[in-house]
Amino acid sequence: MGENTFSISERLIWREVNGELCVIELESGKYHIFNDIAREIWDALESKKDIEEIAALITDHFVIGIEEARKDISDFLNRLVQIGLISTNANTTERSGDERQITIGKDYS
Repeated sequence: MGENTFSISERLIWREVNGELCVIELESGKYHIFNDIAREIWDALESKKDIEEIAALITDHFVIGIEEARKDISDFLNRLVQIGLISTNANTTERSGDERQITIGKDYS
């Protein structure tokens, strides 16, 4: 396991719904539907994997190069941090109410 891991917020629940991962924010009721790649990343987050380990998983399961995978994963994880679904081991920033939602998958706010 790498040094820069992420923690999933305790203010969330998630379930599979019609073959997709649905992540629900308990306080606001907002929910996020993750596509296959986003779900693979989420599963890796649950296992405390870092970006390098997640990129290796993604390139094993999807047709994407390692550099592109690293960039896309980093962008996605940064977005999850911004909207408060995850935090890094050094992040304590609170989510602002006017943030846009996840762009890798569907959003049903």
